[in-house]
Amino acid sequence: MELVIKGKDDRPKPNEKKQTAKAAQRLWQTKSTIVFKREDFIATDQLGIQKQDQIAQIAKKFVNTEQQEVLTQTTIAELNLNQHLAFKLEKHLNFHHLTPIQHLSFKPISLNQDVFIKSATGSGKTLAFLIPIMNQILQQKISRTDLRLLIISPTRELSAQTEQLVHLICNSTQLVALSLSGGISKDSEKASLRKGVNIICATPGRMLDHIKTTQSFPPLLEKLQYLVLDECDSLLAQNFTATFAQLTELIPKSVQKVFVSATISTQVQAFAQKFLRSPTLVQTKDLVLNAFRLPVNLRQRFVVSNPKTRLAVLIGLLAMHKQKRCLIFVESKAVCNFLNDILQRILKNFDIIGQIHVLHGGIQAEFRTKVHQEFLEQGGILITTDVAARGLNLGSVDCKNKDEDLLSGVDVVVQYEAPSSIEQYVHRAGRAGRIGQAGENYLFVLPNEIQLITMIVEQTGQNIEYLASDAIGMNVLDVKNPIRLFEKLQAFVEEQVKEDQDLKEMAINAYQGYISGYRAKDQVVKSCFDFSLLHLGHVAKSYGLNDAPSKLNSMTKRGRQQADVTREWKNSSEKTKSLERNKKEFKRGK
Repeated sequence: MELVIKGKDDRPKPNEKKQTAKAAQRLWQTKSTIVFKREDFIATDQLGIQKQDQIAQIAKKFVNTEQQEVLTQTTIAELNLNQHLAFKLEKHLNFHHLTPIQHLSFKPISLNQDVFIKSATGSGKTLAFLIPIMNQILQQKISRTDLRLLIISPTRELSAQTEQLVHLICNSTQLVALSLSGGISKDSEKASLRKGVNIICATPGRMLDHIKTTQSFPPLLEKLQYLVLDECDSLLAQNFTATFAQLTELIPKSVQKVFVSATISTQVQAFAQKFLRSPTLVQTKDLVLNAFRLPVNLRQRFVVSNPKTRLAVLIGLLAMHKQKRCLIFVESKAVCNFLNDILQRILKNFDIIGQIHVLHGGIQAEFRTKVHQEFLEQGGILITTDVAARGLNLGSVDCKNKDEDLLSGVDVVVQYEAPSSIEQYVHRAGRAGRIGQAGENYLFVLPNEIQLITMIVEQTGQNIEYLASDAIGMNVLDVKNPIRLFEKLQAFVEEQVKEDQDLKEMAINAYQGYISGYRAKDQVVKSCFDFSLLHLGHVAKSYGLNDAPSKLNSMTKRGRQQADVTREWKNSSEKTKSLERNKKEFKRGK
């Protein structure tokens, strides 16, 4: 396969190479110590091409696997739903055909069976339980104090999103829905609970808080009919079992339970066996064959990049998708904060990327809710840790209907830092290509991490295409050769980091966060992340840092404070030793 490198025919002749190199050096030397070499890109390109050929052979083994259709032939009209529910689904959500998991879930849930729904991310699991449950609730005559449905989600963002969908369905009915989660006034929630509510979407912590402190809440639970645990595996990762045990003491034994998850671990299986009564397992055919599965309409690609070129390549990729809604995944809030700051500067100075938003667990609850809503309304780029990786529909620029946006995903996912497990890769990638929509997923890997691509293909049974770095960012800023573009962007980043001490501290914190988290990978993929193969100086470059890695800690406020404490301790220790010596000498003098 021929290497595609822009400007190949324009390379200088041998006798001109030295002069051209000097000119390039003069062009950038005032701003950067880096002039990116073609050899670096050729080396990673060869790695990528070799890996693509290898995984293509692996993916062929799965060709005969029956592909799951995105939508079934079953229509909303065929279900004989409550008239109001059918109208909301068809007219407001433009939803006419069920997905396979929705089709399979409808009957057992309608028959009041305990159900465990296992389906690929982006397959429509939320409506899989909402359609049959809401259909039954809407046919009942209930008062405001009759709590019928409780949906528990692992994050406030997912809970708020589910509540939005429930609210849309309940609009123009007598039903009242409420969200119980951080970021909302607890007193306001208490007032709503006192008045009565029919449907609650809650996070575990806030729900437990109200059980303990709100007198009107436990009596409401006595009338509960349906209990849904959304993203069950994530809930259990939060030590949810004890909270759920307390909840089961307050609800009727007859409550119908629905557990929802994309995966079933040993822990999840044991939890389901303990709390579900003769459950019906609902799963699509593709999940019977594969532990992990992603939508067939999601285009998966990988980028092999050296650490020192990685940030510039990311910016070039975002410039290619300026008009799309993009989600960038990183491992730590420190990296989130650094990327947010530097991309804001790129936007301000070059205007080649979309609006920037940032979301991670360190942001206060009310601001996280605000950021989530702003991204839904404005689009652009959302930089996030895995807090947003599970269950969130973050909207698509191609979705013109605000209500439909509740069911859609982002256009582009960028896994800028490699995931810690295959499961994490699947959940991240699944934010795009939801329920039949087209989507793209880009996974960045360093040369020493490339074996991860093989593992992903073996686990998912789906091919991942290679995207060469020099095919990214063509004609951005009127630069024809992408390598020159990457140099220009890297020079800007390094200049900003050098001149702004606050940004430099962000960069150092991000670098240190990346380094400390590099070893914290799942055992299955740990062999792909050999710390000894990292070039720490080049990794520092990806944060715009030119200083030796060994000196970086002393350049932050925290590092300087630690150094001051150490010096004070040493000085104090020396003073103590000096006093002891003086005492001994005084005694000898006597």
